[in-house]
Amino acid sequence: MNPKQVVQAFLDHAAAGRTEEAIALIADDCDCWYTGAGSISRDDLVNGMRGLQGLAAGGTRFPVTDMIQEGDRVAVEYVGHMPLTNGRTYANTYHSKFVVRGGKIVVFREYLDPLIVSAALAPV
Repeated sequence: MNPKQVVQAFLDHAAAGRTEEAIALIADDCDCWYTGAGSISRDDLVNGMRGLQGLAAGGTRFPVTDMIQEGDRVAVEYVGHMPLTNGRTYANTYHSKFVVRGGKIVVFREYLDPLIVSAALAPV
């Protein structure tokens, strides 16, 4: 798969609830960064993905609005729509930078609105 295909597969797996398949596309030494948290470990990223998937009620979508590849770098804009078991819907807009080598994501930077995360996941 080329880098764009890897990123699209990652998003598709995540949206479909195939969290472990999405995780398998992340290199063990992935350099991860997330708005509001800064640099995080791969384990923190993976645990966050698993935790969020555990709160999903089904019907998650991550439609891509734009994706650009230059060499091994991919920039993607996408929106998220995830109904949650707490009755809320987590809906955010993302701009992410990925670097893909050898079919694995080695750099993942995710820019989003952290206030939307807090509101969706706050206790009911």
